Amino acid sequence: MRWRARTIVQLDCTGRASRPQLKRDPLGAHEPPPNAKMEQPRYFTLDIQRELRRIGVDLARLTGLAANGGPSPTDFFRWLSTIPGGIGHEAFLARLQAPPTDGGPHAPDLDEPPAPDVATHADPDIDESKALLQELDRVVPRSTWPEGSTGFGFDWPHGRAHALAVLRTLPDQAGPDAFIRALEATPPLADPPSADGAGA
Repeated sequence: MRWRARTIVQLDCTGRASRPQLKRDPLGAHEPPPNAKMEQPRYFTLDIQRELRRIGVDLARLTGLAANGGPSPTDFFRWLSTIPGGIGHEAFLARLQAPPTDGGPHAPDLDEPPAPDVATHADPDIDESKALLQELDRVVPRSTWPEGSTGFGFDWPHGRAHALAVLRTLPDQAGPDAFIRALEATPPLADPPSADGAGA
């Protein structure tokens, strides 16, 4: 859908957080393309998706947000944070199309606080995705890639939670080879305990 501003936010709106679909070759699926035309904060898409889900937006019905003359990406995210959680898809679309004077997209003033539920909202799927990307940036930053590589990607042999746990054991800038070796050497995570405390 389109609204009035120059900001364009493209979302992978599949109803869940973006999950890396990465392969070892080519390298670099977690890095933004170097010739990207739009400057956006790191992890911007995940942060936007998290806020939209908090608000109650149906991501499967929202293929993207476009704006003409509206707030910057950072201010757009701050605006989302002022919207009360759980208002639902249609109420959000009404706000999205409203002028700034009526609560539509704008750069919030310093005295415009976030919605009360922002501080307590949890989204385990997106939070795990973001943590994984942050750890990849720490352990496998661009400086550790082979010369000439334009990206880096991986398979998750035992799932995303396992990959995140492995990354957290590695030092800063350990590099892609160390990460791949650790992924292959680390056994799957134990099943989480059931509600009665017994193992699954």
